Amino acid sequence: MIVVLKLLLMVLAATGTPGARSSDDEPVLERAARAYQARRFVTATRLFEEALATSDGTAGPILHNLGNCAYRRGQLAEAILWYRRALLRVPRDPETTFNLRLAEQRLSLDQPTQRPLVDELRAAADALTANELLAIVVLLLGSGLCGLVLAPRSWRGWRRLFLACVLLGVGLGVCLVHDRSTDALDGIVLAGQIAVRPEPHDGVPSTLDLKAGELVRVLERSKRWLRIEHPRGGGWTRRTGVGLVE
Repeated sequence: MIVVLKLLLMVLAATGTPGARSSDDEPVLERAARAYQARRFVTATRLFEEALATSDGTAGPILHNLGNCAYRRGQLAEAILWYRRALLRVPRDPETTFNLRLAEQRLSLDQPTQRPLVDELRAAADALTANELLAIVVLLLGSGLCGLVLAPRSWRGWRRLFLACVLLGVGLGVCLVHDRSTDALDGIVLAGQIAVRPEPHDGVPSTLDLKAGELVRVLERSKRWLRIEHPRGGGWTRRTGVGLVE
């Protein structure tokens, strides 16, 4: 709601001054915000999508509001997809993060209490921009290596800390390089339930079923199939059942 009000105020400020209107998106955003306020969420969705097609720096708020529209329409998995797309543009935005968790709770998506270290590092990396992650990697590796070289051997506790910094820096660096060198990206299950198969053929029995709203990692894509991985397993599923976070 706060994002919608901010967006509406921004549009009104721009359109209220003669000569200030510089983008065709402004009237569309104004109409979208008014439709949302009037609880005409289908219309608001159409207008926000129209504005998104030609947006620049406002893509994050527009994606957030598309998530709000989907949430209000009861399309919770779709809302999760829009919120995650928004977080790619505005990482760690508190309102978007809160709404995302709310939609996940509505779908009873349980967060695993224990995850592999690789998944923990990837989750931490996904919460940062590429430049932020690179700065942290450099800081961890630089301070850790300098500490190991300069610290006396008698400083065992400090040397363990410096070694942990190096290992953490290496782990985050691997995540950064991996994401840059592959086409892997996150996906959200949109269908009520999808079947995951060991081969990209409908005749092959499924080995895993995933429900709407679940987060997967998309490793390969074709016109009809996606190869995905999930904490409970992986394989191939129909492309139509998964929305890409991009």
